[in-house]
Amino acid sequence: MLAEPPRLDIFVANGHVFPQMDHAQHSAPYRQPMLLHRNNRDGTFEDVTKQAGLAAMAPASRRGAAFGDIFNNGNIDIVILNVGRPPSLLLNTAKNPNHRVLFKLVGTQSNRAAIGARVTIQAGTLRQLSEVRGGSSYLSQNDLRLHFGLGGETKLDAVEIRWPSGKIENLKNLPADCIYQIVEGNGVLLSTPLPPLIAATQSPVQAVNR
Repeated sequence: MLAEPPRLDIFVANGHVFPQMDHAQHSAPYRQPMLLHRNNRDGTFEDVTKQAGLAAMAPASRRGAAFGDIFNNGNIDIVILNVGRPPSLLLNTAKNPNHRVLFKLVGTQSNRAAIGARVTIQAGTLRQLSEVRGGSSYLSQNDLRLHFGLGGETKLDAVEIRWPSGKIENLKNLPADCIYQIVEGNGVLLSTPLPPLIAATQSPVQAVNR
């Protein structure tokens, strides 16, 4: 099944290592703003930092960012480590009518976390692939579940899973808007519906300091 990786947006959290660099000429500042660029799916990106609510957050020196669906609602949230301060949780509160799906893979012959497993989906004309990876941003680990945005598609026509063991599994006609737990060699063990998403009523990002 030919497919392409999801066309992801770009999020940047940064900061200088030494606070005293704020007093050095021509140096990057110690505290820096976060940036968010939306993938236009044509090889270009659009700066949506302000629209996402990130521009209103004070600059800081930040290290590491981990992405995952914290509340199992189909939205990808971000946990950020701040130097010398508690971490921040950026809750993705965007609401729209698009469909999505998450896969939690459990290896049996492969490693239990399924690191290295590749999932390819087909939903209508949409074909995407993603891989379970260990490690992501600096000293960070993303949610091991694979998230796919499906747009207006309400079901997955086909799902192919290539396990690290070399085993290949194929699933057909899975409804969208679910979290699927798939055990190597045993198919879908558990299916958990995701809540419906409706038109947005607030800023797409809400910051919670921990």
